Amino acid sequence: MPVSRSILALFHYRGRCSRTGFIVFGAILLGIQISIGVVLMALGRSPDGPLGLILNLPLFWLAFTALVRRLHDIGHSGWWVVGAIFVSVVWTISAGLGAGLVLDPNALTPEHAQFYLLVVVVLLPPMSMVVWVHAKPGFAGTNRHGPVPEGFGFVATPDLLAATDTSAPIPA
Repeated sequence: MPVSRSILALFHYRGRCSRTGFIVFGAILLGIQISIGVVLMALGRSPDGPLGLILNLPLFWLAFTALVRRLHDIGHSGWWVVGAIFVSVVWTISAGLGAGLVLDPNALTPEHAQFYLLVVVVLLPPMSMVVWVHAKPGFAGTNRHGPVPEGFGFVATPDLLAATDTSAPIPA
C-alpha cells in the first residue's frame, strides 16, 4: 500500500489494528503530543490553551480511530467506545454521590486518604478497559472488519482501499 493511502487509512475507523500496531501507534501519538506541548511552551504559549486544543484535535481523532480498529480486531463494534464512556460516566457519578452521602464532605479533598481511594474506585472501569484492549488477542482469522493485520499492524477494509486508490483510472 503506498504511503499516501496508508496515511489516509489512519484517519479512518474502518479496518483492524493489532495489539502491536495499537501500542506503537499510541507511543507515536504520545511523542507527537509531547513535542507539540514542548514547542508551545518554548513559544510562551500554554499547551492547554486554544492553540494546543486545535493542534491536538487531529491526534484525538487518530487515537479514536485506532481504538475503534483495535476493537474491530478483537471482534467488537466501535460502538463499544460509546458504551465504555457511558459506563464510566455513570460509575463516576454513582461513586461521587455515594461517597458524598457516606463520607464527610471534607474527606473528599486531596488532604484526606478517602479522596485517593475514591479516585482509584472511579478509575477502575476505564483502566479495566485499557488493560482489556491492550491484552486481549485479536481475532485469529478474517472477521467482518477485514483480514488479520500484518506488518505494522493496521489493515484497512477493501472498500476504503479502493476509495483511496490513486493509481486506479478515473471513470469517465
